Amino acid sequence: MKVLLINPPQTFYPGSDLPAGNLPLGLMYIAAMLQKSGYQAEILDAFMTGSSFRKDGETVNVGMPFEEIKQEISKRKPNIVGVAGPFTCQIENSVKVAELAKEVDPAILTVVGGPHVTTVPKGFLEEAESVDIAVMGEGEYTMPEIAECFEGKKQLSEILGIAYRAEGQVTVNPVRPFIEKLDELPYPAYDLVDMEHYLNPEKIGYRSFRNRALSMVTSRGCPFNCCFCSVHLHMGRGFRAHSASYVLKHIEYVVEKFDVKTIYFEDDNLTLDLARFEAICDGLIQRKIKVGWETPNGVRADCLNMQLLQKMKASGCQASFSESNQATSKYWTT
Repeated sequence: MKVLLINPPQTFYPGSDLPAGNLPLGLMYIAAMLQKSGYQAEILDAFMTGSSFRKDGETVNVGMPFEEIKQEISKRKPNIVGVAGPFTCQIENSVKVAELAKEVDPAILTVVGGPHVTTVPKGFLEEAESVDIAVMGEGEYTMPEIAECFEGKKQLSEILGIAYRAEGQVTVNPVRPFIEKLDELPYPAYDLVDMEHYLNPEKIGYRSFRNRALSMVTSRGCPFNCCFCSVHLHMGRGFRAHSASYVLKHIEYVVEKFDVKTIYFEDDNLTLDLARFEAICDGLIQRKIKVGWETPNGVRADCLNMQLLQKMKASGCQASFSESNQATSKYWTT
């Protein structure tokens, strides 16, 4: 039983920022849970792998060409192909990957998740005939249950948070409750990706980042309603967070194992719980962890105070937004 998780290539339109070479953290968390449940998992990051930048009129397609993705699926022989669907504007690429899987072997179970699928699961499956199952919301506990279903140990009707076809009709199951105890999740499956590929993304033409920088998410959900953000539609309004102890151990792990120099905290509301984040800053200082950190998504001014700002600086804060958005135009303009 093998599950292949694929991060699809992406299409960039005029006016877009250059792509950022981040870890496929969502797939890595799901892969770690599959491994924990006893399943063989693999990750194909077709967005970062191959680093191909191809112009198509006014758009730029970034990542592995579809024919090569098909070859990878054929070579790896998965039973299930899970595809990330990061944004609505990229969902066509996710569907195309599912189509390729079915071309390789119609018996492959195709699964797509992500924000777009979460918000419109029924409409998505009605249009994407190559996709068997849509995962709504968080997928860490859902994907192992889908694997159980493939083995005949569970029925699709029993799995919360999915939509699927039954007798030609799309069935949408009840939603799965959000994960409250995030500390029960294992670390992302760092062993399933080439970490050096991500720690030095500037060498392959993606948006420039600090050397040996790594993204990390320490909390999920946000109670606010900012006009530019829709995260509450798929991650909820309830703030859920890893404990300070978990975060500090995670940071120590990546610093020691991968020689990480900078952490990008990608949380949507990193400092909402002031006491929690102050404890993280205190831990970085007290443990003398030699790492800088930044918050590419920014932080809310009303979720800060002077004492926390001082501790943020002392613990290694380098910026409250990404300073490294200088475009690497070599691939973008040629």
